[in-house]
Amino acid sequence: MSTLGNKTSWQNRTALQPDGVTDGPSDENSPAPQEIRIQVQRILNSPMFKDSEQLGSFLDYVIEEMLAGRADQIKQYTIAVKAFGRPTHFDPRADPIVRIEAGRLRRRLAQYYEDFGAHDPLKITIPTGAYIPVFLLKPSTPMGLPQVAMSVDRDPVGPAIVVLPFEAQPGDDAQRFIADGLTEQMLFALNRYSHVLVIAPPLSGAKANWPPDPLPQASARGAHFVLTGRIHVGEESSRVMVRLVDTANGNLLWSDTLVIQAAAADLFLLGEGMSSQVAATLVDTYGVIPRTLLHSTLCTQAGGLHLYAAVLQYSHFMIFGTDESAERAIQMLEQAIQHEPHSALLKAILADMHFMMYQFGADESILERGIRLARQATLLDPQCQHAHFVLAFLPFFRGERVQFVAEMEYAIQLNPNNAWVLAFAGMQFGFVGEWDAGHRLMAKAMALNPHFPGWYHALSFMDAYRRCEYQTALHLAEKFNRPALFWDPLIRAASLGRLGRSQEGRSAVAELLALSPNFPACGRELMYRSLFLPEHVEMLLTGLYLAGLDEVA
Repeated sequence: MSTLGNKTSWQNRTALQPDGVTDGPSDENSPAPQEIRIQVQRILNSPMFKDSEQLGSFLDYVIEEMLAGRADQIKQYTIAVKAFGRPTHFDPRADPIVRIEAGRLRRRLAQYYEDFGAHDPLKITIPTGAYIPVFLLKPSTPMGLPQVAMSVDRDPVGPAIVVLPFEAQPGDDAQRFIADGLTEQMLFALNRYSHVLVIAPPLSGAKANWPPDPLPQASARGAHFVLTGRIHVGEESSRVMVRLVDTANGNLLWSDTLVIQAAAADLFLLGEGMSSQVAATLVDTYGVIPRTLLHSTLCTQAGGLHLYAAVLQYSHFMIFGTDESAERAIQMLEQAIQHEPHSALLKAILADMHFMMYQFGADESILERGIRLARQATLLDPQCQHAHFVLAFLPFFRGERVQFVAEMEYAIQLNPNNAWVLAFAGMQFGFVGEWDAGHRLMAKAMALNPHFPGWYHALSFMDAYRRCEYQTALHLAEKFNRPALFWDPLIRAASLGRLGRSQEGRSAVAELLALSPNFPACGRELMYRSLFLPEHVEMLLTGLYLAGLDEVA
């Protein structure tokens, strides 16, 4: 079998067989089985494969057969029976399922390596005319911090995060394999957020070659944060300790120990949920990093991160919801887009701001501007989740329930662990009548990022209110905690009115009118823009009337 020799171009790489395959002598540059399995996991977790269980089974089967030294057994018949569950009397001459799926698999793999896997160190292909996988290894890079931008957004405007290889018990190869797998899952989970730049570590075993203090090197490479992890695997439970450190000053910004009730055999399988939770806690709109940067000077530094100040101002508006923060966010986003006109993320966020202003009473002209921006964003980056999320609201505003659900489900698939998107989608799913689905999405959002804001309770409030459980509704309304938004006193007043607490209800109505003086003239339309169904609007209006509000036009 050939070796890489002095070839340095990825286009000139040599096909490699994994360890354990008996087709020829082993090669020191051959990928180890655990590296191949990590690469397969990375591929199967990508959007190209998430929706296709059959293609995943195909790829997983041929890889495992190859690693077991049974390449000669990879035939149409065995794939059909063992990977696809076809009966033992399967006849490949009568049923072309394997040939069809093989073509689909080759196209999906090519698409993956053109997009998500462009920087992956190992390429897996299924050559035409056979079903035996081939592994193409990218030449190794010098130890240190490789500048590998994993983010889908080609020009991220946000902070850079170095993810160091998770540590394990020295000398324990099984734990080392699990630690490598968790590192890869963590990278993939962070990479789903297009507003951060993820710097990947080298492959397995590189930790020993890192400097004792990696912060200066990370900072010199433009990273603002370093994420580290350590695993401890027990017989019945395992612990994963994770820390986020600021490279500018060495401050520990966040740490947590996640206890997983599983032994080594199941830890890797459960790692995806763990990594998704950590990623949401760190980089979600309400996460540790945006909240940290809101109170730092990082956003004024050179190197493009000043553009992220506009994204942070958007986060500031999402946290506080004041008119001033909204105006400032729109102004800064518009300025940022002038400097970075090809940023899909900036345009999608500005479109989102326009849509929210429409919900708060702006006329339809601002909605049209938002539509144009969101569509431009999808042209710049077809995988931009924020853009597809915003466009899903168009059928919502038009009262098109089925289309809204379909388009929002597509947006969710682009990053099913984005807590902020899940929460908004869950709330709106409930408002269109999909209450069970809405509660499932909201529960997942809350679990992913425990630092969720009070408006996450809006779904449960509306569900309790429509069930005439007004005391529960009031309790949830008091958790809403958005004093700058008219919705805060509105839902409290409606609940108090239904409970017959007229004096407190009148006080809440006064708060509502102070925030929205024109509410008697436009309140019904304002509520409809957010609540979708007229019956939801009328239910709340009845409570407001009982609380002392005059008739709404």
